[in-house]
Amino acid sequence: MSEEEEEKPKENPQETNNQTNPQLVHVSPFTRTIIDIHDLDYLLTKNTNHGVCGGHNLGNTCFMNSSIACLSNCTELTAYFLTGKYKTSINKKNKQGLQGKLANAWYDLLKEYWETKSRTGNPSTVKSTVAKKAKIFGGFGQQDSNEFMTEFLSLLNEDLNRSDKKEYKELKEKGKDESELDCAKRFWNSHLERNDSIITDLFSGLLKSDVKCSECGFDNISFDPFNTLTLAIPSYNYLNEKLATHMDITFYYIPKYCIGSNFRISLHVPKEIEYKDLPEEIKKVKEFPYKIDKLLFIRVLDSKLKNIMDPNEKKANKKEFIFSFDDLRQDENTKVIPLYMYNNQVISAFPRVLFLKDTTTFGELKKRIYFYARNFIKNPLANSKEEIEKECEIDEKIHPKKEKDDKKEVEKIPGDEVYDLIEKEYNQIFGAEENKEKLYIFKDFPYVITFKKNFDDKANITIFDGENNLENLKEFNIAKDEDSIASLIQDNEFCLNLFLNPTSSFSNPKINLNSCVSCEGEDFGKREKNMPQITLDDLLEYFCSNEHLDRGNEWKCGNCKKRVSITKKFSIFYVPKLLIICLKRFTKSNYGWGGYDKNTIAIDFPIENLDMGKYICGPDKAYSKYDLFAVSQHYGGTGGGHYTAVCKNIDGNWYSYNDSSVSHATASSAVTSAAYVLFYRRKNW
Repeated sequence: MSEEEEEKPKENPQETNNQTNPQLVHVSPFTRTIIDIHDLDYLLTKNTNHGVCGGHNLGNTCFMNSSIACLSNCTELTAYFLTGKYKTSINKKNKQGLQGKLANAWYDLLKEYWETKSRTGNPSTVKSTVAKKAKIFGGFGQQDSNEFMTEFLSLLNEDLNRSDKKEYKELKEKGKDESELDCAKRFWNSHLERNDSIITDLFSGLLKSDVKCSECGFDNISFDPFNTLTLAIPSYNYLNEKLATHMDITFYYIPKYCIGSNFRISLHVPKEIEYKDLPEEIKKVKEFPYKIDKLLFIRVLDSKLKNIMDPNEKKANKKEFIFSFDDLRQDENTKVIPLYMYNNQVISAFPRVLFLKDTTTFGELKKRIYFYARNFIKNPLANSKEEIEKECEIDEKIHPKKEKDDKKEVEKIPGDEVYDLIEKEYNQIFGAEENKEKLYIFKDFPYVITFKKNFDDKANITIFDGENNLENLKEFNIAKDEDSIASLIQDNEFCLNLFLNPTSSFSNPKINLNSCVSCEGEDFGKREKNMPQITLDDLLEYFCSNEHLDRGNEWKCGNCKKRVSITKKFSIFYVPKLLIICLKRFTKSNYGWGGYDKNTIAIDFPIENLDMGKYICGPDKAYSKYDLFAVSQHYGGTGGGHYTAVCKNIDGNWYSYNDSSVSHATASSAVTSAAYVLFYRRKNW
């Protein structure tokens, strides 16, 4: 991007920037400037410190050195300075800035940190320049790294502000006929009129504020820009209340016709959840590979299907076996028939189900059971070498190998074409006229289909074992494949059984009817009642939760014009390329040093793939993954703490920054109870 292009942002960033950076998959309506961080790659080929540089402690200035380490590793901002692009944006007329003095001081410091061999830089000019506007940083007392970063970015924004329009105009809330996106753009453009700089382009996001009137119910919606997302740490009481409204549940999923792996699914869900809502919860589990729509849930006791769960019934947190199946019922006349599977005369703990009608023929019943059996037997047609190769091809589709994704084996599921292959195979075996009632091609048929009038009945009535057992089928008015099974399925207590013959030459030697893969949803089993673990998701959920404001906090509704109690809710509408999150560890107190207390609890936050999608209500919801690249840390209490930083450099390595000392670190060393300000970079942006 040339200096002229940077001075005047492009009209269509999505078109132009995708050409310069093919890795981009999305450009937000709010994004204007895109900087390729590979602009700094040339430094890796030279004998320079390329940002692996500490800072002199000028007297209790560890807070500033921690901030500088994090901001220096904001490589998009650093590239903007070291390539000299910043010079065309310096605003010498802006009285709210420093007429470019801070921008030039930052450029000089970055050159020292990135383009020399020195392992220690001198940030004194940056400090004294900031202090010209923010007097609190003029002395040598201990200050706060987040407050320094906030002030520094604000002043740098003013130094590089292309806009001279400083008059603030109060904007009206969202109109009744105005879309949220149009309203958000209106607020955003108003912000740009006063803050047109690289700082806004890289660090600024947009919050949606929704204030609901208790009288008329009107939603008063407005938007507020932010550079740092400050998240309060919820109390244990809040988390315990959350735990009181949620529960851990576990159940099983049996795929259609057993084609593929069974799954043991563990979820952390609201206690009031109904069975009909569970499919949506399952879809949130990344490790679950099947596409599901509507599921049928059945309670199982001692391997016996007890009852079908009402979709509107609440899922109780009981230690009971619940099995789910793809609901293949075509209409209200479709019956759900249990199919119990046996190997070596031992019943499987995992039952299966058939979906049958009175109009279903005996031949159709045999075909559906063959689909279940096919997962555990070899192709009966594979007698020649060519047929054996075809058999292997089908088996590979029925039992696909696991794939590796990020060094982790991922379950791969069979494609839809496998059902067509099995049906074609069945028609080849059973379709010939001479094979309809008796399969002469088999010497040792690999399975037997039996019938029981009820689950506990000791008598197993064989109805097919390679040929139709006409003697036993007589009482059900079945003499050939074309006959209806209406008489067979008229009793609600009956069941069908599939006995696999392990001694058959067509049997698969590795039969495990109860094998399954386990997968867990977010938060499952991670918390204990007495000491719940607090995660970054907890803080984000708390930030986006409803707040009720009553007496003493009344608000004048823009619709009914009354002063009323309200419900207020923040949502995140737009999140920038570089997301700064401050964990609000310091709160006012009558007892702490300087009137503040520090919360030292450990917050668990992800190093890779922070998913902000569930908190974003704007157009970029689907492009919301972030990776951590820097953390400002605070050790100790409010009376005499120390600031350090852990950052990821462009060389791909993590480093620990402790004033003038810099050493190799690991990504995990950033996730400690000392974490204070987090820096995330949006992916594919």
